[in-house]
Amino acid sequence: MFVKIKEIEYIGEKRVINLNVKKNHTFITKNGIVTHNCDFLSVQGQAMLRDLMESVQGITRFILQCNYGSKVIPELQSRCQVIELNGPPMKDIGMFCLKILKAEGVTVKNKSVISDTIKKLYPDIRKIINTLQMNTVNGVIDSVKLEQVNEVYSDIVKMIKAQDLDGIRKSLRSNAIDYPELYSHIFESAGEFKSPGDVILLVGEHLYRDSIIAIKEINFIAMVMSILKKGLI
Repeated sequence: MFVKIKEIEYIGEKRVINLNVKKNHTFITKNGIVTHNCDFLSVQGQAMLRDLMESVQGITRFILQCNYGSKVIPELQSRCQVIELNGPPMKDIGMFCLKILKAEGVTVKNKSVISDTIKKLYPDIRKIINTLQMNTVNGVIDSVKLEQVNEVYSDIVKMIKAQDLDGIRKSLRSNAIDYPELYSHIFESAGEFKSPGDVILLVGEHLYRDSIIAIKEINFIAMVMSILKKGLI
């Protein structure tokens, strides 16, 4: 069942226990269990979670959070009340960014830079924050160059075409890589390769694996090797 949220009430900050690390965080709170990024769980893991929910439903409540509802098995969804959250208002995102910048001691010379960045990247809050961080020099934001966001990914595409595997590995380890964004960038750059269609097929295959594989760097390098072996550069 889908419902529309009318109001969210702030009830304060309480201590919670984090039961996991990396991407899939599970928290025990006073009123139940909150599972973050449950869409990253395997089908078998979701089935086990379903059985657990049934066995303790009389004493425990579960809150499952995810970005991709289509990845959550129907058996889990049928046991939940589904609530879809849209992107927050741009004004709220702006206040949130200013709060972070103030906490980090960053000086903003022109606040219109913040609003312009939000307008261009909305509703991707994570990318907005990363962009502001990348354009902070010596604790000051004077202007924002959005092209810097994809500079690392563009360099990786160039290294693929130059067959520079060592350079790719160093770049992956030296930068904060958002792999879905990296695959998306290569998809957009497919026209630079000999066979764009074959590159797109490889991107789709390895993007799917990215959500279930433990070491994402190896998965990406495996795609690069496939591109080289197929002579697509």
